[in-house]
Amino acid sequence: MTDTVCYSVEGKGADFCAPEPLVRLLPWVENPNGLVSLLKMIEVLAADLTASLIWAQTFATTIGIRPDYRGGVVGDEKYFGSMAGGFETLAAHLRKLDLVRQAKSAEELAEYMRTKLRHPEESSVQQLLGLIVHDLEGVHFLPLPVSKAAYYKPQKPLFGEKVSEQFPGCQYDISEAGACYALGRTTGCVFHLMRVLEIGLQVFAARFNVPADHTNWHNIIEGIEKAIRNMGSDPNRPSDWKDQQEFFSQAASSFMVMKDAWRNYTAHARGKYTEDEAEALFRTVRSFMQRLGTRLHE
Repeated sequence: MTDTVCYSVEGKGADFCAPEPLVRLLPWVENPNGLVSLLKMIEVLAADLTASLIWAQTFATTIGIRPDYRGGVVGDEKYFGSMAGGFETLAAHLRKLDLVRQAKSAEELAEYMRTKLRHPEESSVQQLLGLIVHDLEGVHFLPLPVSKAAYYKPQKPLFGEKVSEQFPGCQYDISEAGACYALGRTTGCVFHLMRVLEIGLQVFAARFNVPADHTNWHNIIEGIEKAIRNMGSDPNRPSDWKDQQEFFSQAASSFMVMKDAWRNYTAHARGKYTEDEAEALFRTVRSFMQRLGTRLHE
């Protein structure tokens, strides 16, 4: 909570408590692009900014209803220093939110009281508060359902440890696919999943010495399938070549199905995917890459 310093003006009936600034970053500044809980938002904004705004409103109201206060010298340097500190605290909170114009106005009010030892006009404070309320409407936060948080900020790799180890080049797009799904950008999610598959396909092609640079998926997959069919005629074939042939034949067929079902439409901007479709494809690609990782790696 924000600490306060209070000062009473003898014989004037004034008793103000000015909040002292706390040195801490806003959670979304301290952890850029990370998740911020609703509780943390409440703690920071309600305890700090809201308390400071309420103090400023109370201050404005008081000097407005007491004519003998308005513009008059009602205290000493210590008193006005305390009141100036309240506006400096408000300015600090406003700067954290990038409300620079309002922060500067609050600092000007503080400077006025420190140098003039007088209260500002009530209208000056009310005008500042009006600007703050207006511009706070432009500061937006996007709520993330609890069920989606694990996709945006997973505690473990979204495709599992094995895929992370076997296909490190996929991790960026796996992470982005999860973030897109969590934020409702479902077509973007599918786009990144196709990039994950593309890396898997390149690794698959390398296993059979099939060129994969600047070649469309269809040609790559056909080249892989041809190499798989020829495994039996290779004099250096491994002893378990039939088992490998079956595994890789199924993998190649799966790549061809995914190419026809999703990749072509996504790559050529024809496909648009719902949340259910993206979630289903996410599970499908994860399962496929996990299986691929049992035999292949980058």
